Amino acid sequence: MIILNYFIIIVALLCCCTILYFVITRNKKVLVKGFDDFFTVIIILFFTMLIFPINVNTTILESARNSILYITIFSTFAIRRGISQNGFEKFCYTIPWSKITEIRLVPYQINKIHVEIITKDRTYKLIFREYLIPKILNNISSYVKNIKIEQSIQVKIEKGMFKKVV
Repeated sequence: MIILNYFIIIVALLCCCTILYFVITRNKKVLVKGFDDFFTVIIILFFTMLIFPINVNTTILESARNSILYITIFSTFAIRRGISQNGFEKFCYTIPWSKITEIRLVPYQINKIHVEIITKDRTYKLIFREYLIPKILNNISSYVKNIKIEQSIQVKIEKGMFKKVV
């Protein structure tokens, strides 16, 4: 059990180093900041808390393991997701412009939009604030020609509800 705890600590520390690398190298490249679905991260955190609970009656090694795991999970929030010159930046990978066949803008909650990135084999989603629509369209229109905007967003654009952001 001690070897397993050390193994988990080493893997979590390697993940923290990888996250730090992504924060340093990738965060500068993101032009329009978006974010992933918060619900997925909370589910991961919930199951981590079930498997590795915070308890007063644990050894120092187990407490260190749990703390490092929680730090690793919370540090994933520091990695920016969004649009860059290379493509759409997700958590640990980039969807290059050359693979994207279609982009859809769909309303999400009150003042957010889902940007669905469709490739030949998969659909990805990123969430953006609604006021960023002109900036999003400005950045993606030069790379992807097949952009579909849902009617309710199209009406807001035509009414001029968003100021022009370049």
